[in-house]
Amino acid sequence: MAAASGYVLAGGRSTRMGRDKALLAWQGSTLLETALSKIAALGIECAILSGNPAYARYGRLVPDCAGYSGPLAGIEAALLDADNRLTMILPVDMPYLPTVLLQLMLERARETGAALTMPMQQGRAQPLVAVLSPAMLAPLTESIRQGAKAVYRTLVECAADSLDIFSVEHLEAVGQLELQQHSALFANLNAPEDWPINVPIP
Repeated sequence: MAAASGYVLAGGRSTRMGRDKALLAWQGSTLLETALSKIAALGIECAILSGNPAYARYGRLVPDCAGYSGPLAGIEAALLDADNRLTMILPVDMPYLPTVLLQLMLERARETGAALTMPMQQGRAQPLVAVLSPAMLAPLTESIRQGAKAVYRTLVECAADSLDIFSVEHLEAVGQLELQQHSALFANLNAPEDWPINVPIP
């Protein structure tokens, strides 16, 4: 069984939220703690993709290699830190994602050996919820060096033919996954208007 490490992508500036969304309260903890707990439930090591010292109390920090450069730089830092293990990426602002889906992703990545494994819902792929193999590091580093910014396109190009984009609807149809809150599964809590009405923003 291929070893794996998990990383919460929390390096964003939270400009749309107007405050540090990673530390916003969510169901008795914070969004950051919620994301970390999902990875920890898989039985793999987890760390935080950020250089923000305020997060150090929650886990080990893995900053971008060259300062703030967007999600791709965070993913590159994770691949470097994972040291030839499978790398699971999870955004800090997707609290509705069930752990069972992350477990299925990890199992698929181990079974298929794909360079890139990511889910898709209603025909829309989710590149920031992904499992990457060590083979992604070299092409991703080169893409960043050349100025790449588009996450989905860059990751797919780096994976070349070793790509597994799967439909969550299909997994549910064949009985591998039982989902609730379908429309909110990959919902990002980026701004106050994205926040659930019944959950006050502290």
